Amino acid sequence: MFRLSQTREVYSPPAKVPNPRKSLRVLHLVPTLNLGGAEMYIHRLSCAQQRQGMEPYVCAMQRGGPVEDLLKRDGIPVHVLGVERRSIKKPHQAISDIRSWYRGVRKLVQDHNIQVVQAHLDDADWLAVWVGSKTNIPVCITFHDTKLLPQDRDSQSGRAGLRRRLQRWVFPKAGALLAVGPEVRDLLLQIPGVQADQVRVIPSSIVVPERPSPEQLEGWRKSHADLMEAGPHLLCVGRMVAEKGQELVLEAMTEVIPRFPEARLWFAGDGPLRPQWEALAEKLGISGNVRFLGHRLDVPELLWLADLFVTGTRREGVGLAAAEALAACLPVVAFAVDGLNHVVEPGTGILVPDGKAQAMAEAICALLADPERRRRMGEQGRKSAFRFDVGRSSELTEKVYRSLIS
Repeated sequence: MFRLSQTREVYSPPAKVPNPRKSLRVLHLVPTLNLGGAEMYIHRLSCAQQRQGMEPYVCAMQRGGPVEDLLKRDGIPVHVLGVERRSIKKPHQAISDIRSWYRGVRKLVQDHNIQVVQAHLDDADWLAVWVGSKTNIPVCITFHDTKLLPQDRDSQSGRAGLRRRLQRWVFPKAGALLAVGPEVRDLLLQIPGVQADQVRVIPSSIVVPERPSPEQLEGWRKSHADLMEAGPHLLCVGRMVAEKGQELVLEAMTEVIPRFPEARLWFAGDGPLRPQWEALAEKLGISGNVRFLGHRLDVPELLWLADLFVTGTRREGVGLAAAEALAACLPVVAFAVDGLNHVVEPGTGILVPDGKAQAMAEAICALLADPERRRRMGEQGRKSAFRFDVGRSSELTEKVYRSLIS
């Protein structure tokens, strides 16, 4: 005969399972937090990860900068080691710097129970792999550009040679190599020791902003009254280094200004070649139509105030500045180079042959002369920009983290 047990079971509620996203603690390791494409990507990605429940930390090996302020403003913990890398020509000092980096990053990983380290840019990659190998923490490396060697003028320099040797040791030991575009992926696969299953393509991303109201736009125009003289207004965003090609934009403007005498070109960005480009504008006789604005944190506003986005860049991993322009309904004129070919789709701007300033000038003039065409391109470009939304990149990156942890 079946009998009920006389013993009553006491119900115990299941133990609370921590939110798996919240328990995922990731450290982004980068040399500095100056204004740059990779550094701004770290800011956007960290904020998206925080919104999705993860716990991102950021460590700058050498120094902070404007992006440090942005991260802190948005509640992302930032640690700056403050150790500058000295020349390998002074090996004792360089070794001391490297040891300080290692100790600082290892302590950070252990103190915060970091589960994954994501490295960005030169020096951060091998340091992350070194720390990861000693702490059993998985490492992924993001490659933001098609130029995998340091930006030395002489590719045969001692540092470039050392970098090539480090590649053969570092890259195969990383859990995953994240390429921002197919061109970067193809270069990675050519490096000895790199396996195809290590490499994932996760495009760099942007925050697609809300469309500003007419009142907001009017407020921005008033706050930037010093820039809103005359017009139309062209905007070029980027560091002033050789590969960004600002001199070609200046050359193109010598053909644009005779047809549009009131046109104004804004350069947002700074770098070692700024004095050279300022002197070139004087030499070309167009300095009155060109403004060098330096580092700007209000680029999102400038994008909505400009009439056209122009870039002379000769290479990109992914042209994020162009993608941000598209998101602000701004047509793009650029060279047809890797990293821009798949950003500027037909109907969102005009791509011209690489290095041809005359062709760039013709494209600029064609769009300045046709406001309705610019408007249509701007609307199409905004729709296209959602391909690069940071939320999608964050989700793809999280999948990589979890595959490495498991």
